[in-house]
Amino acid sequence: MGGGTWNRDYFEQRQTTRAAKGQDAFVYHRQMQNAEASERRCHPAMDLRLKPLRESRDSAEHPESLAITVLFDQTGSMGTVPRILQQNLNKLMSALVRNGVRDPQVMIGAIGDGGMNEIAPVQIGEWESDIRIDDSLGQLFLESMGGGNGHESYELGLYAMARHTGMDCWEKRQHKGYLFIIGDELPYENVSRRTVKEYIGDKLEGDIRLEAIVDEVQKRFETYFLMPTGLGSYDSNFYRHVERRWSELFGTERMFKLTDPSCVSERIAESVSLLEKAKREGMTTESGGASDVEGAESTDRPRRRSRITRLS
Repeated sequence: MGGGTWNRDYFEQRQTTRAAKGQDAFVYHRQMQNAEASERRCHPAMDLRLKPLRESRDSAEHPESLAITVLFDQTGSMGTVPRILQQNLNKLMSALVRNGVRDPQVMIGAIGDGGMNEIAPVQIGEWESDIRIDDSLGQLFLESMGGGNGHESYELGLYAMARHTGMDCWEKRQHKGYLFIIGDELPYENVSRRTVKEYIGDKLEGDIRLEAIVDEVQKRFETYFLMPTGLGSYDSNFYRHVERRWSELFGTERMFKLTDPSCVSERIAESVSLLEKAKREGMTTESGGASDVEGAESTDRPRRRSRITRLS
């Protein structure tokens, strides 16, 4: 996956057409809302049980693919954040291009609460480079449920990224991809063999500790947790607890609080571009969340024009 190029004008035309016709960009979500409860399910393109491997691969069009993944907590009030990103896709892609990120391929996915028997607590799309990023958002099922227990199934998303992905950036060049989880609650402390079997299809011998699956993910991904503040119903003490736990897992420099959720596109693009720049220059940077680029490859190759249509 990951072919094609992003085109600002085409995306804007699509948005204008939708507005004129009163159409929702999240077409599959609307379908599920109108379906009988017994007919609601994860979109086939997002269901790992139907296609277990997600791939980011090089091609003549994109010879230096870079896998960037955005997983949303789609429970409760967090269900508004995918809509914010969808409205700002041009900002995300233009910021990546403007800051010299080569051949970005973006995956969209969602996380719910498998512990509360949701229908689709883990939804994983494909890595794409063109308007199909927008299509992936349109394939999300924003259940907006969750159990109000302060936890969501982030661990299922982490498990999926650890064991159901293949990336040429890593496999060919030992260059890590990027994983952004956007949420406002705590992860469950174990990857449950029951929920993995039910929602992903793998048969595990036993549960996996959260720290163990995070270690697996971080071998191949630069990981970030973005927490929009003020969207949920919890008090400030709880959010401090959430911040502390994700800081323990990903590092304090990879845990960001977003007072304005509309800035999510810029935060993602900035984090990627700053760390990529640091790797190219053999540096470290604090402001972009690049805490460990020691040993990362540097390059003195001339900067190649991005394969994405440049956006201004």
